[in-house]
Amino acid sequence: MPNNFKSAQAIEIINYIKEKYDSDLEFLWENSPDAAIWRNKANKKWYGIIMTISENKLGLKSDKKIEIINVKYQKGITNSITDFKHIFPAYHMNKQNWVTIALDKGLNTGEIFELIDNSYSLISQKAKRKK
Repeated sequence: MPNNFKSAQAIEIINYIKEKYDSDLEFLWENSPDAAIWRNKANKKWYGIIMTISENKLGLKSDKKIEIINVKYQKGITNSITDFKHIFPAYHMNKQNWVTIALDKGLNTGEIFELIDNSYSLISQKAKRKK
């Protein structure tokens, strides 16, 4: 399995998700080796996306490449946790349901794990309600 993500937090997150949820990165886009997803095995819903993008895509004044993850968050209140330093409105996803976290930008890895757990829980609850 290719792993194009190199930051310390990216590696910690990939290992955490593998250990806790037994999810591997899925590279869905042949032309985008710098983007992958994690999905719940039971319901096939995505709960995380990891990418390498330019900081300016987050509204920062830099073309520097950074690694980010997108996670689901409670619908309609994503703006309650965005700080435009560590957590941003979702890049390339619905901003009402997702947030973007810049990796290696100062947010504690434990806090990121909590946001991943929250995301996994949200997509798992969604599947339960449909049954």
